[in-house]
Amino acid sequence: FGIPMMGESSMQSLINVHFRTNDGLSKLLMRRSSRCDDRAMLHFTYNSQLVGAFVCHDGNEGEWVLQVPFFPPFQTMVDFDTEKVRGMIWAGLLGAKPKNEGRRGPDDDNLDFEILSIRPWTMSSLVAQRYLNEYRNVVLVGDAAHSFPPAGGFGMNTGLQDAHNIAWRLALLLNREKKNELWEDAHLVDENAEWPPSGPT
Repeated sequence: FGIPMMGESSMQSLINVHFRTNDGLSKLLMRRSSRCDDRAMLHFTYNSQLVGAFVCHDGNEGEWVLQVPFFPPFQTMVDFDTEKVRGMIWAGLLGAKPKNEGRRGPDDDNLDFEILSIRPWTMSSLVAQRYLNEYRNVVLVGDAAHSFPPAGGFGMNTGLQDAHNIAWRLALLLNREKKNELWEDAHLVDENAEWPPSGPT
C-alpha cells in the first residue's frame, strides 16, 4: 500500500531450530522440571558449546524450538548443518552430546530427538508511519502495522489492541457519528504521530 515503516529492520539475526524429542527424552526432561510447581517455557543456555534459548511449546509431546544467534556475513547456514545443530541441542539439553545417542534412559527408552527444520530469521522493530492508506479505505493492523522482537508477546497483544481499536471506530462510522473527525483525531493519518491510541478514553 506504499506506507513506509519506521524503526530498525535488522536488530539481530537468529537461527530457528524446530525439533521434537522422543518419548524417552521428553520424560527425562519433564521429570527434571517436575520439582517446580510451574514448569518453565523459556530456558537460556550459556556454555562452551551453545549460547541460545530453548522454547518449550509442549514438553510432554516433545515440541521445542531453539533460537541461536547468527552473525552474517561472518557465519552462513553451512555453520548450522544438521550434525552441528544436533551437538548444540545435546549440549543445551543434557550438557553434552551422549556417547551413544541411542543410549538407554531411566525408563529403558532411547534418548533422541528429530530436527524438523533449521531456518534463519531477522528480528526487527518497526511501526507503520500511518495506519490509514491514502485512499482512506484500508487500515493496517497486526503484523502489517508493526513488527516487534518476540520477547514479551507484544506483537500478539498489540495486534489484539489494533483489532479492538478498529472495531469500535468502524462501529461509530457505521452509525455515522463524527465520520471525518474520528480518523483525524485518532492520528491514523497524522504522519507526525508517534503511536495511534489503542482505544477510547
